[in-house]
Amino acid sequence: MTTLKKYLIFAALFAAVLGLGYANRAGGTRGEISPEAAATSSPEHIADAGKKVRESGADLSALSDAQRAWMQHLAMCESSNDPTRINKVDRDGTPSYGLFQFKPDTLIAFSRAYLTIFIDDDNVLAAIMDRSVQEATLREMILHRSAIDWSQQFPDCVKRYGPPPA
Repeated sequence: MTTLKKYLIFAALFAAVLGLGYANRAGGTRGEISPEAAATSSPEHIADAGKKVRESGADLSALSDAQRAWMQHLAMCESSNDPTRINKVDRDGTPSYGLFQFKPDTLIAFSRAYLTIFIDDDNVLAAIMDRSVQEATLREMILHRSAIDWSQQFPDCVKRYGPPPA
């Protein structure tokens, strides 16, 4: 078993043991993972989601230097540049995850709008901890920045650094 697979299994179990979760359409509530989501949030889901993002060419080359620098500032502000960071209780009382501290419903909505992968309640817990999925989602958000209310997505960090540059 690869180190990545071991880590992903550990992360999923860690989240389940601590009662981390989100309000989901599969029957779970805040603070718990639905049985359906727990059963399908496997290392294979995260590897598949990350692979599809990388194969689709979702890299950061489409962004300007200033936009890439803004992403780095955002990562430091949100998670101290730690893609494994889990914030059990964010300012709105729900958990946030990963490098840019996405909430599951937010990642589902933006990945459906901008990416070529399908993230849903069943695999969001695996995909949300994948750095490449978060980077690709944020990249597309930046490229479609006029459609995003940045103060609602990353309120404290956008207050500090402003929205992404044009």
